[in-house]
Order: sequence, then C-alpha cells, then structure tokens
Amino acid sequence: MLVLVAISMLATPAKAEITDTDWSLKISEREMAFRPATDVMAMKTLMWDLPASRRAARNVPFICLTNDSATASITQFKMTIGDDQFHFANALMGMYAKLGKDTPGFSLSSTVENGGDTLLVNFLNGGVAPGKTVNFQIDLDVDAAFANSFFIHPDYRTVLFDMNGDNYYENAGIVNDPDSDDNSKVSITFSMGGMPSVTAGPTPFPDPNVLDGSARFINANIARYGDSDPIRSFPLSGGVSFIPEPGTAMLGLLGLLGMTPQLVRYRRKPSPCQQAA
Repeated sequence: MLVLVAISMLATPAKAEITDTDWSLKISEREMAFRPATDVMAMKTLMWDLPASRRAARNVPFICLTNDSATASITQFKMTIGDDQFHFANALMGMYAKLGKDTPGFSLSSTVENGGDTLLVNFLNGGVAPGKTVNFQIDLDVDAAFANSFFIHPDYRTVLFDMNGDNYYENAGIVNDPDSDDNSKVSITFSMGGMPSVTAGPTPFPDPNVLDGSARFINANIARYGDSDPIRSFPLSGGVSFIPEPGTAMLGLLGLLGMTPQLVRYRRKPSPCQQAA
C-alpha cells in the first residue's frame, strides 16, 4: 500500500519548473559574420573592408544570441566585462545595447550595474521565443583611471577574453595567462507563464586559440597590405535542466521504504553554436 501511495505522489510533482533552458551565442565585430556562408555578398563585404574600419568595429562588437530551449523565452541577458579596467558604455550609441539590423522585430532595454562592469539587456514583449535569434551591438570603453595608458577604443578580443591566453593589459604588456578568471561571463534568464524564472550561468568565455598570426592585429596595431586578418565569430553556449523537487513528506516516505532517490538539481546541457564559415 505504501508503494502505491509513493507512486501516486511521484506522478504529481510538488513544484513545476522550466526545463530545457539551453542557449548559444556568437560574438563578432561584424553582424554579417552571423549570416550563412552561402550569402556571397556578405562574405565579400567581410573580406574587403578596410583595416582601420575593422579596428573601429572591434570596439563595438555584435552578439548573436539564440534561444535553443524547447519551452521558455529568454527575457534577460547578463554579461560581465571581463577585464575590469574597462566598462560597458553608452556614449556612442546612446544606449548600452542596440538591436541589430538583421533581426528586426525585437524590443529591448539595456542598463549597467557595478559601475559599468555588468551589462543587463532585457528583452520585452515576451522576450526571445524558443528557436529565435536576436542580434545586438555593445560598446566597450576604458576606465577613466587608465584612459592615458590603454588604447582609447579597445578591441573586444582583449577585454572580454584573452586570445591564446595572453592578457594584453597586464603590466602594460602581453603575458601568459593560463586561466580565464578575468574573462567575461554570461547569464541567461528564461521565463514562461505561470512558472518561476530560471537563470542559466554564469558561463565564462574560454580563451580562444588564434594561431594564424592575426592575433597580433589588435588596438592600434592594424593589418597592412598582404597581411591576413580574417573576421571571426567566437561561440559560447550553456544551459541547465531542472528536475522537480518532491516535498518533505514525499522524501520521508521514500526514506521509510528505502527508496530515497539521488536527485540532481542542475545538469549542464551544452548547446553547440553553429558558426558561419
């Protein structure tokens, strides 16, 4: 009889939760880099822009965020600056995050916390629905204390993460930094009607390997004629699954029966980010 009662209680979860909260993103200096490689005109544009234009674009990169979940909408994007000698800015665009041209139809608001070291982007009117993608642009500035020490328009690849593990701003030089403690971290909040919101993350950017020599073209050092400096997109993905928790009475009953399960509260589900060629 106790077994039958336990089974009936297991069939009715004590608390409903959002499930399958997976996400993926790409970051690049050009929004066109998120288009498929079959878009020939976009690929030609990416190949033939001027080095000085590319340098400026790397200070205001685009983020391509995809909701890979099956059930819930993304309502908030949260991102830390990484290297805290810099901050998220709004002087250039008049806002901290600006909607990209390739994904119209979304409405967003943006603000910062921690003196500009944390960016918050809220997606309005229901958020980013499952299976949908939104692009938005951000701006990076040097903290006032270092305005005379660092390049005034910093490259996102030196602020949000360290290419090849090199911390470009440590002691005003490049040193080996084998960990990613100073890398930007992303958290994604999912919402669904009638259920509590769920936040996945924070997930840090890894230090990507850029081994073709183009990693040296950063900030004031731009590529010259004949140098190879391709435009790339760098991926990040994450997620979390939730298992409803049985109530206290249920746990006690299962304990008496010797049936107490091992409950896993969080489980990361990597969601690969499809990159354009």
